[in-house]
Amino acid sequence: MLKNWTAERWIATGSLVFSVAYGIAGWNLPRFTMAAVVDAHVFPIFVACCQFALSLWLWVISGSEEPQQSPYAHLQLRPGLFLLLMAAVFIEILEPAGFIIATFLFLAVGPYILGWRKWIISIPLAVVLAVGIFLLFNNYLMVPLPEGIFSL
Repeated sequence: MLKNWTAERWIATGSLVFSVAYGIAGWNLPRFTMAAVVDAHVFPIFVACCQFALSLWLWVISGSEEPQQSPYAHLQLRPGLFLLLMAAVFIEILEPAGFIIATFLFLAVGPYILGWRKWIISIPLAVVLAVGIFLLFNNYLMVPLPEGIFSL
């Protein structure tokens, strides 16, 4: 019986167990005392249900006997690892440099790492997104973001 268990089936089983545990943890979140339509547990339970369904689907389709070529075999890990390093640097420079500069750098350099070489599109888009998100959160949603060097 375990002979038919491919790596995908083991991953799907682990993901099924994790989604159930995540759903239980989401269900056990404290409820708001005020009447609210969307409570704190709604989004985690939604994510857990989606993960459970996708894991179950992976578990069912991974039982085939013939070995299949992984659709991810051609992917390289180096750009993804570099983006993970960039995200860590983004978190570290967010407070001293400010949200606008840190986000601009992340959004301008990130696509270049992934192979996008059109700077004429990347730079203006990074500026618009960084400033737009900052203004949206600071002015309209009243969520203060780090201003960094712009707080002078």
